[in-house]
Amino acid sequence: MKKVLLIHGYNGTPDGIWIPWLKKILEEKGFRVFAPQLPGGSLPSLEEETKTIKRIISKFGKKDSIVTHSKGAVPTLHAILENNKKLKSLLLFAPVLTFEYFNPKFIEKSERTSGDSQRSADNWKNMTTYWTKTVDVSQASHLVPVTAIFSNDDPIADPVASALVPKDWHIEKWDGCKHFWRTEEPQLLELILEKINSSVLLNHFAPDISVGGNFFLRLNQISF
Repeated sequence: MKKVLLIHGYNGTPDGIWIPWLKKILEEKGFRVFAPQLPGGSLPSLEEETKTIKRIISKFGKKDSIVTHSKGAVPTLHAILENNKKLKSLLLFAPVLTFEYFNPKFIEKSERTSGDSQRSADNWKNMTTYWTKTVDVSQASHLVPVTAIFSNDDPIADPVASALVPKDWHIEKWDGCKHFWRTEEPQLLELILEKINSSVLLNHFAPDISVGGNFFLRLNQISF
């Protein structure tokens, strides 16, 4: 049975956004699906998140895939590289791989509200230090075909950041999906099914393509 791992983003849960919807559909199609709660909540530890993912993918193989949302791409890439794990496919929706991937307007508003409370200050401090442990993301494509999907109207993951991803990753830029927060994403499902059932060999990708198709809460209230 093919396995699929679904990883939520910052301050998220396995019951949030499109994860339960996608999990149910994939299970009905015969996949074994994992959707863990990453530790830390609004004050995540990259080390602990990576450990959680490494434990799960230790039994994954070349027929198995991972789908991440937003910040979930970070510990996932660390886990894949630390485990030297070869997989079928890796799909990163609205990935925030480094601080440079954030939309500048989101950073500006986050800085402005970081002094509103101790909790907001702690969240902002954690957020600015989360990416201090760097990872050479370009090495991931030697282990798994990587697809990064951005939305042109994303208020958190800057769509311009698509230019920062490794050249051998497959990039898609969609319209109207914002930060992929909806509880159902049919276009997302279509792409995932295509990739996890694909017979395309490692690193054989098409070039970058584009597909048609009062935000801001304090950091302790949002997920990304």
